[in-house]
Amino acid sequence: MGMYNLEFTGTMPPTVLGGTINFYEDLNSLVDIANTKYIIALCRSRKTNITRCVTAFPSGGSNDIDNPVYLNNNRYWKFGITFLFAKQTIRNIYDNTTQRKLSLVCMPCDDTIDIDLYYASTNGYLFSSADPSVEVLTKIEGTNIVVNLTAKEDYIQLGDFPVSYYTEYTDNDVVPVVPESSSGNPSSSQEQLNAQYGTQIYEV
Repeated sequence: MGMYNLEFTGTMPPTVLGGTINFYEDLNSLVDIANTKYIIALCRSRKTNITRCVTAFPSGGSNDIDNPVYLNNNRYWKFGITFLFAKQTIRNIYDNTTQRKLSLVCMPCDDTIDIDLYYASTNGYLFSSADPSVEVLTKIEGTNIVVNLTAKEDYIQLGDFPVSYYTEYTDNDVVPVVPESSSGNPSSSQEQLNAQYGTQIYEV
């Protein structure tokens, strides 16, 4: 399992539109394929179920997405994906098949992305076909890649998007609420203290 974190911050390279993660995954223990196959990542966000395919970039190998040769050894394959900050103006330009075949993908920020890997001889996203002569993507079973995408308040693309914070108190006098009645939910007076600290409540 690979766990990766990407925090959009400032004017981070390689592009002010997002940032790149270089993945190091032990694919040779899972599948026997040439390192000239295209590696395709199927990304799915946990909160929203937004799903996108993206072609992994052969970082440290041929560095040529049109003729990939992935850097690999008996411990890992190295490949990269550039995650773009998915605000509407960026999605309008980059959230399309052409850009995803160049290793650029828009996925929701402040979310966790699960990634499954596939391979093929062509740079395409066909998972099935009624025509047996047409090559489809083959899944690499056993991968378990997780990416956490977050953004700092100084990220250039954040703009006027709201950023929420909570206050952490050294001596927090908020206590668990036990309902006083048989209704099963606290009264407003019981929850009033919690409301002062921004905890989620129903009645106040």
